[in-house]
Amino acid sequence: MVENKTYFRTLSILSLLIGALVGMATVNHFTTQTEGLLWLPAILLSAYAQIKLNNDRPFLYSLWMGICQGMAMLVIHNLFWSSYLKHRPDLLLKAVTEKGFKFQMFVMSIVISIIYGLVLFGLVWLYRRLFAKKG
Repeated sequence: MVENKTYFRTLSILSLLIGALVGMATVNHFTTQTEGLLWLPAILLSAYAQIKLNNDRPFLYSLWMGICQGMAMLVIHNLFWSSYLKHRPDLLLKAVTEKGFKFQMFVMSIVISIIYGLVLFGLVWLYRRLFAKKG
């Protein structure tokens, strides 16, 4: 078992990197329809990291990883706002104003981050339930 501080730092850095990479990919290349293809390896990598490091609080760490990834992606989207909108002009048309759209993105990032964390926890829990050594 890895010490809690080291574990927390490792997962935080990994989560921020994954979120930033997915954010950069969605800014430049991937559309809303194909973004899910990026999140599948991201969640599997996150689950693998948790399983390998064998933490004692999978729910809290899963939630933390989801929030870190969502916030990193939101920061990237805001930093590269014009490029993000260039690949998604239809999204801004649905929003009333640009500020309203940014606020909507912020709220959605939090909601999606929490859902992501719950799914991640479910994967880690399922793995431990099915494959963990008994006793």
